[in-house]
Amino acid sequence: MNKKEILELIETGEGYTLEFKESLSSSIGKDICAFANSSGGKIILGVKDNGKVKGYKLSNRDKARILDIAKNMEPSAEVKIEQIENLGVIFVPEGRDKPYFVAGHCYIRQGASSVLLKRDEIREFFQRENLLSFERKANHEFDWKEDFNEKAFENFREIATIPKELSTKHILKNLNLITNGKMNNAGVLFFCNDLRKFFLNAGVVVALYKTPNKADVMDIKEFYDDFVSNYENVMKYIILFLSKEIEIKGLKRVETLEIPEEALREALINAMVHRDYFIQGRVQIDIYPDRLEITNPGRLLLMKRI
Repeated sequence: MNKKEILELIETGEGYTLEFKESLSSSIGKDICAFANSSGGKIILGVKDNGKVKGYKLSNRDKARILDIAKNMEPSAEVKIEQIENLGVIFVPEGRDKPYFVAGHCYIRQGASSVLLKRDEIREFFQRENLLSFERKANHEFDWKEDFNEKAFENFREIATIPKELSTKHILKNLNLITNGKMNNAGVLFFCNDLRKFFLNAGVVVALYKTPNKADVMDIKEFYDDFVSNYENVMKYIILFLSKEIEIKGLKRVETLEIPEEALREALINAMVHRDYFIQGRVQIDIYPDRLEITNPGRLLLMKRI
């Protein structure tokens, strides 16, 4: 892009893909974020809001600051910086891993403005655009050597009866657990060494109460293993506190849970699979003397009186 093209662009005025800045201000981060979350755009430094060219010379410090802002976004955003005669130009392509956040906030372009989205608006916007999929998003923090849980993977391979001659990466790719060469969030949930390193809200909490309300807590246990281990360990723990009916059928002693195990397993797996990771909080299981409740962030999944 040359100076003539830049001046012609400035004449069109600020808009959905164009932002003017007199200088490098603290708000530059929200504009980069907004363009990455929208259709991309350009930020021209050295131009007033009314389109009057003032000029701005980018220093090496300015360039480093812009790159640092983009890198520290979640996930990191791509930018290209150019000095075109007396104007600085920041090119922001449309992001591939939406939504993007800067300092914990999410912005999009609305007209000629970068607008902050509230949590519910974030979900609604990206669902409407069919861009939101927590599970499919590449996790750029995951390190294969440090974070991959080989034991959990081999356990899964055995349960799923996957042939051992197939490579790990081949299996993960076929299971759609790798996105752009990186483990995605679904893969991290299944095969990471430490779940808390990535998702503090991905655990399961089981609380045992002495009375029909939450006034008298007998025990609380937290589970932060990989997805499969969490599922199995939580089930075993719950069953310990459920009453069992014992029948003698012929020469066999048959135990029957007060809640059908199949229904309990289905409720637990649904709570873990369909939880909303954009809402803080963990899957919660409350065991009372007269009932068991399973909730996940967003809704009540099961309330069973026993």
